[in-house]
Amino acid sequence: MTTQTVSHPSYVAVQRIVRRWDRRQRLGQMIDWLPRALVVALLFGIALAVVSRLRPWLMPQTILLATAVAAVVCLLVVGLAIWLWPRTLIESARRFDRLFQLKERTSTALELLAGNIRSNDELMAYQLEDALARADAIRPATYLPLRMRWREWGVVALLIVVLALLTLLPNAFAETISENSAQQAAIDEAADALRDITRDLAADPNLDSDQREQLLEALQASIAVLDEPDITPEEALAAVSSSEAALSDQSEQLRQQATSAQSSMEAAADALRNLSSMSENPQTTPQSLSQMLDTLGQQLEGMSDAERQSAANALNQAAQQMERASQSGAQSLQQASEQLQQGDTQGAQQQLQQAQQQTDQAQQQAQQQQQSAQQLSESANSAEQAGSQISQQESQAQQQPQGQQQTQQTQGGAPEDMNVPPMPQNSRGGPQVPSNAQTDTQAGQQNAQGERSQAGESGQGAQQQSQSPSGQPGSNGQQTQEGNGQGSAQAGAGDAPGNAGQQSGGSQGQQPDQNNNPDGGGLRDFDSIYAPTRLGGELGEDNVELEPDASEMPVIEGEFAQNPTGAVTVPYNQVFSNYANAVNRALESDYVPLGLRDVVRDYFTGLEPGQSAP
Repeated sequence: MTTQTVSHPSYVAVQRIVRRWDRRQRLGQMIDWLPRALVVALLFGIALAVVSRLRPWLMPQTILLATAVAAVVCLLVVGLAIWLWPRTLIESARRFDRLFQLKERTSTALELLAGNIRSNDELMAYQLEDALARADAIRPATYLPLRMRWREWGVVALLIVVLALLTLLPNAFAETISENSAQQAAIDEAADALRDITRDLAADPNLDSDQREQLLEALQASIAVLDEPDITPEEALAAVSSSEAALSDQSEQLRQQATSAQSSMEAAADALRNLSSMSENPQTTPQSLSQMLDTLGQQLEGMSDAERQSAANALNQAAQQMERASQSGAQSLQQASEQLQQGDTQGAQQQLQQAQQQTDQAQQQAQQQQQSAQQLSESANSAEQAGSQISQQESQAQQQPQGQQQTQQTQGGAPEDMNVPPMPQNSRGGPQVPSNAQTDTQAGQQNAQGERSQAGESGQGAQQQSQSPSGQPGSNGQQTQEGNGQGSAQAGAGDAPGNAGQQSGGSQGQQPDQNNNPDGGGLRDFDSIYAPTRLGGELGEDNVELEPDASEMPVIEGEFAQNPTGAVTVPYNQVFSNYANAVNRALESDYVPLGLRDVVRDYFTGLEPGQSAP
């Protein structure tokens, strides 16, 4: 198409008319697709609301916001598809010729003007005049009405009502969803805090490469755990506590190194301060080690032999004290002492200058370590605050109605006859809730050589222990059971009067006596747990003699293939004190992170025999 044809007045007029028709047609399509786009968005929101009522997921505000975003997205997609869909001018003209029954007048006019159809000027002028006249007479509203599809809009209104009911009516999981949202927000804040700490550590020039790399690896591992989608508050708290412990340990290590270097240089300065040349004028006596070395170097030329020998001894003592701060500085002081003893004053002065430079470097390094320790301590405090937020949200989440709490405990795998939740487990490799209970178990396994020989008598021993000499219940005060460590439970840890504490390993099948009422809930047996150190018999018996049977066959020493293994489970109330004492020792030490101590303490408080169901 030439420029002359494009600028032809008739061509511009036809083009303007066709474009006007095309805009009206696109507007009509937009009106038709508007309710359909809203239907898609509302169905999406209703699906979110239904799922949130079946299980804890989204809050009503979040659902409405997601629905609004979906509606905007759908409208944008529909609008862009309608208004930006490419249509050539000749195609639109042919479509409107058929729609308006123009018998190809506008399309023919465009082809004549474009030169696609050859004709003489007179016929072309008549044709263009006729096409323009018929096009101007067309009323687009007659053929392209802008009509509202009320049925579709009715469906939109119905879906809006359904969505409003689903979001406004009370949801049984609303409290749980709110708590989960608060917990997730606390976890996200903790992850952001660790990211800020990571950036600060990466830019800290006072840390050496090894220290920085170790801390960054620990922080990156904790951040990766916090970024997992299904992380639990216990796992998040353990990850944050792990980073806090790493930062605190590194801060304490740097602080100790700086303190050790400072005390070493101070001790070296004290060794030089006792020299007579330094103590002649106490007011002008230099205080720092570097100043003392500078002053001593200047005084060497005027010293007597006795004073030089005294200075050499003082430098030797200062070198011994300087080893913790700077090995090179201590070596320079030692060489200066040796050269003074040999009478080489000039060499001693050179060594003292080197020692002064190395002392300044050690002092600067100690100051940098102090600054790094302070920064790491502040970072550890930030991590501790983030962990406290997670712990606080978790504590609030545990304050739920009794029925819902019992349901969650049942889903979490708690034993039905125990009124405590199971020990938290970390499924992503993070630190578990610390406990020294396993230490007692391992210690008991070390005594297995002395107790394994009693396994064959466990059945008889258990039967003898379950009865008092008089055959009456309540006489368990005459029998004691010794555990592997101190504080082993006796007589059911005070929870079950009578002979409930007399049950030993292998006595699971025995019925509880009439006085067994541990928590007011009726008679029941305590759950049996694995306790290999309580197989029966007294501890410390290394040898067991087996009596021959009635056939008077001789006793044969050696291993027996069918030696009974015995029972290794006992009621947990008999060994609870062993584990509780181990936990108390761990809580008193620095092994358990501060953020997890309440979790461990609450767990074992709930396990204590005699605690009634909440």
